[in-house]
Amino acid sequence: MQSKNLLLDTSTIIKLRYEGIKKFGKKDLCSNLFITNIVLRELDGLKNADGKVGYIARDFFRQLEDINTKKDNSVLAIKNKDAIFKYDIDEINLYVIIRENYRHRDINDTLIIEIAKDYNLALFTVDSAMKVRARSEGLEIVKYNVKHIKTIGEKRVIRAFWTILAVMLGFGYYLAQLDNLIIEDMKYVIYFCAFIASLLLTFIYAILIGEAKPIKYTKEDLLRDDISYAPEMRGIPGNIW
Repeated sequence: MQSKNLLLDTSTIIKLRYEGIKKFGKKDLCSNLFITNIVLRELDGLKNADGKVGYIARDFFRQLEDINTKKDNSVLAIKNKDAIFKYDIDEINLYVIIRENYRHRDINDTLIIEIAKDYNLALFTVDSAMKVRARSEGLEIVKYNVKHIKTIGEKRVIRAFWTILAVMLGFGYYLAQLDNLIIEDMKYVIYFCAFIASLLLTFIYAILIGEAKPIKYTKEDLLRDDISYAPEMRGIPGNIW
């Protein structure tokens, strides 16, 4: 089957997360997945956000942090002095397209569409506005049933919840079988349930704090350009260059 070249936007990465992108790549082995330096900039700007969005952005960078990249201009015919780098991942074909000089000086969606049109890439987005704009410019939109991908922490919490619930139900069933159960014994049942509930809540809290812990910056990191402080972004609101 002929390889398909798919361009992922930021909304798809936030929705699928790194685990979901790998899952999609394994399922559709004939696809080459591309992102642009614009997407990396947007994720960089989101990495300090509160909640899941910030965690997902940080996790995406953590997953790719120790993966080697190599220049690979053979996968597409290079245009506009661009550079293409391939991430050395066995499971999927993931590339990043670096363009320094975009023809448009518009919002980031326009710049991503510019790349998709130049390289005839199908656009993989879950952003409704992006889909409408891309279709109006003749781009193919990837149709894929995007599902929520649980993080390792979420899976642990769910597994722990069902395990503890099963223990509580088993203990309750055991008490119900006792012939000489008296009212005085009920206080021990209440103590046990309160202990299990507090243990469960503590475990969930610890997992969530562990998942959402912020990145520790060194002095060298603080000297690097961030999307919030990049010269071309200074004084301009939102994601407009």
